[in-house]
Amino acid sequence: MGRRPAHALLDILRGEGVDRVFGNPGTTELPFLAALMAEQDAPEYVLGVHEGAVVSMADGYARATGRPAFVSLHIAAGLANGLIGLLNARRSRTPLVVTAGQQDRRHLQQDPMLSGDLVGLARPAVKAALDVQHARDLPLAVRRAFALAVRPPAGPVFLSVPMDLLTEDTEVDVPARTPAYVSSKAGLIGFTRALASALGPYGITVNAIAPSMVRTATAARTPGAGGGFEHVRAQQAVPRTQEPSDLLSTLLYVVDQGSGFLTGQTLDVAGGSAYL
Repeated sequence: MGRRPAHALLDILRGEGVDRVFGNPGTTELPFLAALMAEQDAPEYVLGVHEGAVVSMADGYARATGRPAFVSLHIAAGLANGLIGLLNARRSRTPLVVTAGQQDRRHLQQDPMLSGDLVGLARPAVKAALDVQHARDLPLAVRRAFALAVRPPAGPVFLSVPMDLLTEDTEVDVPARTPAYVSSKAGLIGFTRALASALGPYGITVNAIAPSMVRTATAARTPGAGGGFEHVRAQQAVPRTQEPSDLLSTLLYVVDQGSGFLTGQTLDVAGGSAYL
């Protein structure tokens, strides 16, 4: 069953675990605010008096909860005010989904006040910038934004959403949530268990340790009394862009190529993005 665009957006926010919206609204955000007011179980709106503070609050909330935070900014001026916070979030690899209401598409050729190239303005400060032009594309674009925000390396993702798009008299389908990569204790534990299950038959012990990075095993060729290997170091940091499935494949390749010299060793897995 389809939903009106603004309400479909709220359905997705709930499905992504968003319980707060950080924003400083203007006229282009009115359709979204109306939808928030119309639904009793909608996320709480946290109002900031300046977009710099709004993005910073969302940044801190995302870090504290381990979930991506949602930000609603107002058109070009509000987005510009929030750029410092977005740059900081990108540098800190904080997962944020940030929207800004664009002016009514029917008026853009008249160069309305505060309109502008929102995607071009946001692009240098975010991980990805998406321009939504059709109501039917909004749900998929928002789902994609959340998935991109948490996929390593995590960071803010921006969407430009025209105000008239949210008020279109049409129904759109809400796509199912795609499993996402997260930087969290639960994700780390789940990933560690998966590694332990795959590497256990090789006699390799897998431990979860304090979050900082993911480490993979590399052989340290140390001549022993019999000319073999005495120990194995686990000290090569895996790039943050590498997916857990690739890490597992890498480890199994090392095991196979090593002809068993990793057997009996311990692999420490430190935090980072793991698949739930």
